[in-house]
Parts: sequence; structure tokens; C-alpha cells
Amino acid sequence: MSESYFDIIDGKPVIRDKFISRQDVQGVVQRLGQDGLGPNQLQRFFRHCRKLQLQLRRNEKTWPEIRTSILMLPAHAENATQRPRDPVPKSFVEFISEKVEMIRTEDDFSKGFMKHFEAVMGYAPKYLRKGDR
Repeated sequence: MSESYFDIIDGKPVIRDKFISRQDVQGVVQRLGQDGLGPNQLQRFFRHCRKLQLQLRRNEKTWPEIRTSILMLPAHAENATQRPRDPVPKSFVEFISEKVEMIRTEDDFSKGFMKHFEAVMGYAPKYLRKGDR
């Protein structure tokens, strides 16, 4: 079984600090930046995930439909490494693959993965290279 986004505190799931704390998240973003990931590349994946989250929230799609799209994220990331112009680094594929593997439920996606991705986006301007497309 893979790692969980949550600890159980007082009988309730609470996102683990390592997925939202400055110290932990900055390290993730710094590594992605050192490997050459640009802010627009990260933003492209984040917007896609946010769209899925909104479709779920608005009941435009069911959880099984959304989960299928989520499970395709590592394939999309891998494909993005092959772009002739502005390919994403392998470390981004690993990041997406590891985090998607942890998604089992709707809450894992919306309250775990997306919260972590929001934290990553928050630190992106400090560590990701400028001028990417």
C-alpha cells in the first residue's frame, strides 16, 4: 500500500505536514527548479488538475470518470518530456507519478493531492526558472 496524504487526528483525517509545510514543500520545488522545470509547465498541469477538481465539485463528472483522468496524469507528464521545445524534466514525471499513486478516494484527490499541489504552486515563483513557454 502506498503512502497516505493524511494522518488521523481525533478520528479525523488531517493532511500531513510534509505535504503543505514550507520546509518540505520548498525542497520539492527547489529540486524541480534545479532540474529545469519552468513555472508555465507546472501551471499547465495544475490548471488541468484544478479543472478536474471543479468538474467533480460541480457534479459535471463522477469520481470514477475523474479518477480515470487523474490516472492518466503520469502518462501526460511522461509525454511532456518528449516535447521538442521545452520538455519537462524526469523529476517532474516522478513527482506526478508518486503523488497520483497516493490517490485512492475523492478526498485523497481534493483534500490531499490538490492541497499539496497548491503548496507547490505557492513556492514555484521562488525556485522555478523564468522565461519558459
